[in-house]
Amino acid sequence: RFTPDPESTLTFSPSPTARSAVTLTLASSADHKLTFKVLLNHPNRYIVRPSAGVLQPGEIATIAVVFEPAAQRPPDAADCKNLIKIQVAKLSGPEEDVAELWKTIPKSELVAKARYAVAIDVSAYDAPQETLPAPAVAGVGTVAAATGSSRTGPSVPVGVTAAATGGSSQKPRLRRSNSLSNKMASLKEQAEAVTRDIENLVSEKNEQENELQKLIQEAVSKRREYKTRRQEDYITELNRVHHRELVRVDHVQMLLIFAIMLMSIKLLV
Repeated sequence: RFTPDPESTLTFSPSPTARSAVTLTLASSADHKLTFKVLLNHPNRYIVRPSAGVLQPGEIATIAVVFEPAAQRPPDAADCKNLIKIQVAKLSGPEEDVAELWKTIPKSELVAKARYAVAIDVSAYDAPQETLPAPAVAGVGTVAAATGSSRTGPSVPVGVTAAATGGSSQKPRLRRSNSLSNKMASLKEQAEAVTRDIENLVSEKNEQENELQKLIQEAVSKRREYKTRRQEDYITELNRVHHRELVRVDHVQMLLIFAIMLMSIKLLV
């Protein structure tokens, strides 16, 4: 049975230019194939090699977790909540596509899991000097046989282990170069120029919105004036037609009265 045995805390010592690495070894004492996967809640900070793999019965795997260089002090160094998790399951599919296989493995089929807390040592950021990049991490992604023979590193005893075996190495110190300071100053000037351009664009946008609002108000006002004039013209026309009809009615009434008067005269005669 394969069982990781994690330490309580893994300590990384990053710097602006140097990596910090921790190496974990996983040994299987199971009589069947196992597959493992490494999970991180802040994957953008780390490089894990390998992040997933297969363990043959009795084999040992070496996993390197590398903290990438950070130009600025990690803001959560004092209260780091980074976690490194390792999940292990029985291999029930082809070895060629372990990453796809893990997408189909439910948590209920895990045979073992480990959880590592992370501590970040930021003493390199307090020093006035800068570190050089560390050499490439040795032994990344190697798998050794349980007999103790290793292709890329020393032999590891057969057993169930998952212990931190490495940390950040000592690194030479150099003074901060003028070119880096000049580059930072240039980047700062570019950022300020971009900020000014954005402010100008925002100001132009506000002016255009104000002009558009004025045009809308003028259009609404003209529409109201046009509507008012149309209504006044319509009322005037109605009054004119009404007056014409009244005159016509008066004429008809006068003709009727005249006709009645003529009839009355004829009757009298």
